[in-house]
Amino acid sequence: YFIGTKREVERYLPISSSSADASHPAKFAVIKVGGAVLDNVEELTTNLSFLYHVGLYPVVLHGAGPQLNSIIESAGVIPDYIDGIHVT
Repeated sequence: YFIGTKREVERYLPISSSSADASHPAKFAVIKVGGAVLDNVEELTTNLSFLYHVGLYPVVLHGAGPQLNSIIESAGVIPDYIDGIHVT
């Protein structure tokens, strides 16, 4: 899950911060965080802080698959997926 070195981020920063209007470059990094990542919140916060320090504002979209599975399994429901998408 680790983002990488500062050099690596700087290499990709111009690509990830591009926008349709070159005079107003994007300043956001959209990060999809799966439920499994929540087991290592410290690493997640370190990576989000790193993005912020290199000039991007992280926007976090979160999932909770493992947590949801635990709840529904305790109710006797078997989790179901179609093409990797949770449909239970």
